[in-house]
Amino acid sequence: MLAAGGAAVVAGGVILLARHSAGLGRGQEEKPGQSVPDRAGRGGAVLRGFRDRKMTINQRLKMLQDLTAKSVQDPDMRKLALQVTRACPARDDACESKAVGAWTKQNIRYTGDIAPHRLGAGGPVESIDLYQAARRTVEYGGGDCDDHSVLNATLLILNGIPAKFRVTSPHKWGGDNYTHIYTLAGTPKGDPKRWVAVDTTLPDYTFGKEYPFAKNRDVVA
Repeated sequence: MLAAGGAAVVAGGVILLARHSAGLGRGQEEKPGQSVPDRAGRGGAVLRGFRDRKMTINQRLKMLQDLTAKSVQDPDMRKLALQVTRACPARDDACESKAVGAWTKQNIRYTGDIAPHRLGAGGPVESIDLYQAARRTVEYGGGDCDDHSVLNATLLILNGIPAKFRVTSPHKWGGDNYTHIYTLAGTPKGDPKRWVAVDTTLPDYTFGKEYPFAKNRDVVA
């Protein structure tokens, strides 16, 4: 959905969605709005592609919400989530939220999506925006802002902490155009009164830190 450096690449035309059992791959030329056939890789990885130059922010956020829902149902992610916060005292929401951000920042490298290249013989030259399930981001050890967001939301939710996605833009104009996404952690767990940024893609990451933005939208992860 959102590319390295805050440049949206959805208008590039090809979006590759890596779902719960997903891996890397390439798209192919399709009619706008149609999906690219699934591709299977090693270890049960499956890649699903979509091509739509007019995909809305709501559609893209729904993809990330769906990936988070599938990731939360992954027993291995539950195990990781509890290991990440094992040093925190019981019921210490702040400690657990900080532990999630610290673990992701230390273990998941920020990297951009797939650069523009020719999509098959005679095909267009376009970028690919890749969405990864939390399991694959951990397995690959890297991802961009949407991948970090899904992973952080998954780890928070599996520790009982509500999570939201915040999409932002440095410009008020542009309508549906947002250029960055990160996770918000809600505390206290039972009735969140405070939503704190967990933006592990920042080079100078600090729990709660956000870069200035001109507009934003928040949705439940």
